Amino acid sequence: MFMLFDIVRKPRVTTMKRRQETISCHLAKLWLLVSCLSLAVTSGANAQNSAFSFSSPAKLRFSTGTSYSYISQSFYETIADTALDLGAQINQEYLNQPGVFLDIIANPFGDRRLQLETYLEQSSDYFRGRFNSNVTLRSSKDRFTFSSSLEIRRRSSGQVEIGDEYLLGRARAKWSHSISKRVQPFVSVRAEFNSLDNANLADSGLIAFGSGYERFGGQAGLGIDIGKLDRLTFSGTFEGRVVATDTSLAYQLQRFEIDYTGFLASSYYSLELSLDNRDYNISGDDNDQTWLRVAGNAQFDLGSRFAIEPRLAVEGINYRLDTSSFNLDQQRIEGQAKLLVRAGKATIGIGPRFQALTQSAGPNATSPNSATDALDSALLVSVEDLSEEYFETATVVSFEYFTLSSLLMTLENQFGLRDYDVENSFQTDYAFNRLSLLSTLKVAENIKLDVIGSIEWEWHDQQFDNNTFYLLNSSFRYMF
Repeated sequence: MFMLFDIVRKPRVTTMKRRQETISCHLAKLWLLVSCLSLAVTSGANAQNSAFSFSSPAKLRFSTGTSYSYISQSFYETIADTALDLGAQINQEYLNQPGVFLDIIANPFGDRRLQLETYLEQSSDYFRGRFNSNVTLRSSKDRFTFSSSLEIRRRSSGQVEIGDEYLLGRARAKWSHSISKRVQPFVSVRAEFNSLDNANLADSGLIAFGSGYERFGGQAGLGIDIGKLDRLTFSGTFEGRVVATDTSLAYQLQRFEIDYTGFLASSYYSLELSLDNRDYNISGDDNDQTWLRVAGNAQFDLGSRFAIEPRLAVEGINYRLDTSSFNLDQQRIEGQAKLLVRAGKATIGIGPRFQALTQSAGPNATSPNSATDALDSALLVSVEDLSEEYFETATVVSFEYFTLSSLLMTLENQFGLRDYDVENSFQTDYAFNRLSLLSTLKVAENIKLDVIGSIEWEWHDQQFDNNTFYLLNSSFRYMF
């Protein structure tokens, strides 16, 4: 959905611009080199392992079509100093991009040992290109996978804004080994960079807000099969982010996770525990935090036509600097229980859902009104005014339809109320309706339509607080 970059006036070439172009060039060359090495490695494995045969025919798949993305918000304009006066209704479009695309996928050996993809998309304002490579090697006890992605986006018309143009690259390698039929340790490493092209924004003084970054990390873990289908997984992750233009945005993250998935007859259940520790580059930064999440979901069959689907998630964020009055500790709980009714290829669900957010300031936090900082003093708010605590209830109705040959559709509607502990000029209680759609339709043998969409309505006591949010992403694809 993005269009080719049309140079109307050659911008002034700065040192940063040259540096970004050099980096982008080297990274593009690196991706090509990695792809060639992947091909060579796979070919080597092909020659050494009799399980891999050169006789497998190469496969080349093409698809092309149209795409459309749309994001907008509808709200009321309020007249200054007359909050009770209703201004004009504004429809603010954030994205409205029709486009065309071409997708080429190659499997040189006719299977998934090596897959290369080139995706080109052109819209009314942007051009986007994405180049992917995936390698999978197997033996009786080992499995190695490598994936890489390089994505570029350029604006062709309109004013270039922060984040419009970038070069994004990702790479990940994972190795797993079967100690026995039930125990598999694994290790992986990954890297990511985002080189934002903001040289043409340097004169505006906004370049500091559009910094690129590099992110790297690794993971090690152990998977244990229990019984026939149950699986328990332990893993530990390390991640670091580097931001050259603003060292305060750099951080180190450590994560520990436990996952359990189990099956009982035709029912299933899963449990997840995740503990994160994030430390920013500056000692004593008020963004340093510890994050804990515990979640579970299940589906218990009640005969062949009925089932119950409960879900529960609890999470907490603790900011370690207890003098901060802006970063409040948070505790969130969300639960849902649906009764499912199956009717042929369709499943209808209905049930209640709730969500609650509580917040608390550190014991040594001070009100911004008592601070000497000019920005804090200008805000003229208290710790209580910063609270976003709420309790939300809703009724959920869902419809799913699935056929192996032609259609997958999930439609869900939530109607409910959100009640804030503190109402102010930033937030008021409201009723809402959230409608979402996910659909894949096989129109003909080689034609497919994909649609993702959502609409959210908010109704407040005062009409000028009402707003509506729209999101649509679709593609019409012909495969040959």
